[in-house]
Amino acid sequence: MKSRISDLRVLQAQQHGRIVGLPKAFAEEVAALADFLMDCHLWSDVTLPFEGEIVGCGPGRWRVPVAAGWWLMFLWIQRFGPDELQLWHEDDG
Repeated sequence: MKSRISDLRVLQAQQHGRIVGLPKAFAEEVAALADFLMDCHLWSDVTLPFEGEIVGCGPGRWRVPVAAGWWLMFLWIQRFGPDELQLWHEDDG
């Protein structure tokens, strides 16, 4: 079973190294972070690198910072890892 990405922008970053309307360096950072998260299967794998920066945003949902105002959100499934990765900006509400 593999983590699902539920945001086209994250898929674009991973597959093409670009996100329409955003800088290439930002897309590369999103892709690297998504790859890292998808390889995590223990909660400590996520919390250690993001100590103090990981934020709960609903039942089982978390977000980690990408850049100023940008976050990568995901659902954490115990004994599996992250699922439903989404790129989110604070202006999105």
